[in-house]
Amino acid sequence: MVSDLLHHLDTHKSMGPDGIHPRVLRELVEMLTKPLSIIYQQSWLSGGVPVDWRLANVMPIYKKGRKEDPGNYRPVNLTLVPGKVMEQLILSAIMRHVQDNQVTHLMDEGKAVDVVYLDFRKALDTISHSILLEKLAVHGLDGHTLCWVKNWLDGQAQRAMVNGVKSSWQPVTSGVPQGSVLGPFLFIIFIKDLDEGIKCTLILHLALHLGHNNPMQRYRLGEECPVEKDVGVLVGSWLNMSQQCAQVAKMANRILACIRNSVASRTREVIVPLYSHSLERNRLRGDLITLYNYLKGGCREVSVSLFSQVTSNRTRGNSLKLCQGRFRLDIRKNFFTKSVVKHWNRLPREVVESPSLKEFKRCVDMVFRDMV
Repeated sequence: MVSDLLHHLDTHKSMGPDGIHPRVLRELVEMLTKPLSIIYQQSWLSGGVPVDWRLANVMPIYKKGRKEDPGNYRPVNLTLVPGKVMEQLILSAIMRHVQDNQVTHLMDEGKAVDVVYLDFRKALDTISHSILLEKLAVHGLDGHTLCWVKNWLDGQAQRAMVNGVKSSWQPVTSGVPQGSVLGPFLFIIFIKDLDEGIKCTLILHLALHLGHNNPMQRYRLGEECPVEKDVGVLVGSWLNMSQQCAQVAKMANRILACIRNSVASRTREVIVPLYSHSLERNRLRGDLITLYNYLKGGCREVSVSLFSQVTSNRTRGNSLKLCQGRFRLDIRKNFFTKSVVKHWNRLPREVVESPSLKEFKRCVDMVFRDMV
């Protein structure tokens, strides 16, 4: 697994405090796999985390508003790449103990679901390490993994970097590092039981009502909304993404208008290369790349809970076909882990068996090119 993780390192990512670029590790994967595997194994067994893996350069990333206001920047931690690989291994161990709730699964069963959006101020920075570790223990994590996460959190230190100027190192006593592999998932675990034991009316930021028989429960000091932006995507009460599609289509029409106003010829040979990939094809390409990363990249352990491989030896075409389920509602059929399966199963054997992500992208683009 260490070899797979090193092979699929993103060479466009930034280096950590050690100054070693991800490209160096990927190109030396054959020589580094064995020694790193030994280091990772010993680190997990002993619970010891090298000091360098707990250091981070904090870079300010501009969000919106006035650039002169420091509050309009998001801090992102740049850590050592070998440490991030170890985080991937620990994440795989944690995922085996945590079950994810599937909203579309409940809706397909005809149940009503309310999705609550809470706005936490400095959420990732204020997490209590002791409370987080207690919640991890409740999920049944083994002693080695729990000890490793504790030591990883306890010794965090960071320094700010702006225009090449570095501050002094400062200890981090709470929160999880933004930009780390484990950080976002640990945050989800921390807030997962937020509604347990609450018998009074909830105080919410926004509520999105889902399902045909939803009683439309009212929430005090809250706001019911027909659509909400979730991780950058507009989501409606039927999870059909219609408003998101309309917004993207509007942007696409602007591109087409620019092409129409700038290019005199209207022939297929001229227009198609300029706008060869439709919105649907671009989305499908992205879905297939994501699925490849789940099945053959660094997220292989996570994919076990999301996809099931066909076990029959009689499958035609590629040898990595996935099981397709049957669902009552279209929202369940259109969910990523379900909708991408039929397209994956249609890919030729040589595409799904690509030895690297780069080669897979090249093969997928060739398949799409033949479809034009």
